[in-house]
Amino acid sequence: MKPTVRIVLMLIALLLTGALVAQAQDAPPQINNALADLSTRLGRTIRLQDLDTWQFAENRYTDTALGCALVTGEPRPEGISAYTFTLTYQGVTYDYRVALDSTIVRACDAALLQVTLAAPVVAEVDACPQDFAGFLAPRLSSNGQAQLVAGGTPSRLRAAPSVQAEQIGLINPSVVFAVTSGPSCGADGFVWWQVSVNGQIGWVAEGALPDAYFLEPAGIALTITPIAVTLLPATPLATAIPETPLPPASDTPQPTAFPLGTPEVLAADDLPELAGVTGGALTALHVREAGLQQQIALAPMPIAVAPGIDHIEWSPDGRSIAYTTINEDSTLNLYVTTLDGGEPVLLAENLFYTMPVDFTLDGTQVVYAKVAVDALTQEGQVLDFFAQGLTAGSTANLIASANFGVGCGGGSPFPGDTVYNWEAGYGGRPLALEVTAAGIVYSTNCTGSGTALLNLQTGESTVLGERLSRVDVSMDGAQLVGITDPESGAPTGGTLTVVDLATGNQMPLAAVASPDQVAWGATGEIFYSTRTTVDGTIPGSDAEFFETTMGMTGGVSLTQVTIHRVDLAATTDAEVYTGNAYAVGRLMASPDGQWLFFSTIPNAEALADAVTGGAVTAQTSPEEILSFFLPNLNRLALATGAAEEIAPDVLKSTLNRAAYPPSASVESNG
Repeated sequence: MKPTVRIVLMLIALLLTGALVAQAQDAPPQINNALADLSTRLGRTIRLQDLDTWQFAENRYTDTALGCALVTGEPRPEGISAYTFTLTYQGVTYDYRVALDSTIVRACDAALLQVTLAAPVVAEVDACPQDFAGFLAPRLSSNGQAQLVAGGTPSRLRAAPSVQAEQIGLINPSVVFAVTSGPSCGADGFVWWQVSVNGQIGWVAEGALPDAYFLEPAGIALTITPIAVTLLPATPLATAIPETPLPPASDTPQPTAFPLGTPEVLAADDLPELAGVTGGALTALHVREAGLQQQIALAPMPIAVAPGIDHIEWSPDGRSIAYTTINEDSTLNLYVTTLDGGEPVLLAENLFYTMPVDFTLDGTQVVYAKVAVDALTQEGQVLDFFAQGLTAGSTANLIASANFGVGCGGGSPFPGDTVYNWEAGYGGRPLALEVTAAGIVYSTNCTGSGTALLNLQTGESTVLGERLSRVDVSMDGAQLVGITDPESGAPTGGTLTVVDLATGNQMPLAAVASPDQVAWGATGEIFYSTRTTVDGTIPGSDAEFFETTMGMTGGVSLTQVTIHRVDLAATTDAEVYTGNAYAVGRLMASPDGQWLFFSTIPNAEALADAVTGGAVTAQTSPEEILSFFLPNLNRLALATGAAEEIAPDVLKSTLNRAAYPPSASVESNG
């Protein structure tokens, strides 16, 4: 059994039972299913704009009750992702659960469940020819999501699948809605679908012959079938990456809002290569030779004094570390410590929760964000960005402000998800705050899906991608790579995307697998990780313990991870690592081009063994259960493909780039 590790009790409570939910500005389309059901039960049409307030959270459940204790569900060992919607209408709050694929809608209020639903009016549906001869071939599907085609005009919502049926509403552009059933192919020559939109159920035509589509699927990502690839050399994939090369990174004048410059390159031999949280303390790690050579405790943080460490950032010269600790009110405190063993310096308090910090390019200041006081706008709240020197009592200078959306939540009872959220950000989408010569790259909302660039000369923000998440800035600071999430908000199925920071130009890259985490390499290559569920369950994971403590019936699946290397110049995508793990938490390439460091969240095998052997019971503390899933730190030799574990139980691992100065060959590649 792994040793018990002291972990923040507050975070355990939040992440095991579900993260806090904030009011949102944009709802997932599944809310239409809840509105339609509520409208039917209350006998009136209730639209989103009719609600007093509404909130949502995404969770994963193991039966079709979707966490609603008032109904009986059927077991789903593979799990079901679903939204919980809290809808307040005329002062009354209603609880709904809707599966992500819209196949299950649960009213989860005793008062609502007592309402006898009138039998739905069933419209006469006409069967469609098997090959849709005489009709426009459909692109929609039942239980999917749809929207009007770009530039389209409003579509009529009708009571039945016919142009002769009563028009009961309009569907406007940009609205995403649920497709509840269909298709129906009538004598009028249209393919009709029943949809749920703005609390109404009706029928809408998909398009007209010969090729005029009115509607298109929403939130569906292009899927490319994986092909067999070798480790080295990479297998050419002519269709995996666009044939046109990436545009050259543009030169951008450096902002003058606060000092920026080129950090001095110092001797790296005596610098620790990584830092992380081990045993509840901030620790520097020497891993230059095979295996872990040395651990240097930089800032022991007893739980009673500081509840936990949220983010770690190395200075450009590799001699100092900025880190944030979590307060009971979910704000952060900012500290700076040095490798000479001095006491950590408290620089600032009440930073925005889960937002990282960064050094200016010359390393003289730390940049961080706080929520502006009394600054809630129509787009959300306002974040103030500050730059502050590294000495106690230094002045915090306000350098810019930007809108930051609100609305996120969700959770999972599975401890592997809890640790994955700690290591990789909630849902695998870490928030971003990174200083570049072009400005500050930052996340635009607390979900981590949405990225913008803040120009420090003009104070203006440019959205780089409304659904762009998990971004990493290239080592020359000119580009970033991230994952454009599906419109549905699903955690998988996103698209690798490269953005030029000077121009904002985007280039999507079609990968051979669904990317999870992503990072730049030293010579312009891109690394990304994937997660795949393996057939079968982990032996012993069907014990009663997993059902009573986590609600997981039928056992826990085994998960495999892979890491891919995308060579943009050669247009290849190759698997460079495959292993047994629940997820990859972090990817970090060394600037010398030799190593790829990565953390892996273990599967539940060790926990299942401990449960079977009686070492873990329902009375075991949450901290000890979580300790079975603490990340392992690994590295991959890029020249040979050899991988090794270098340290167990390391959270928040962060690479010290100054310890790996670029070689001449890497520098020549920019």
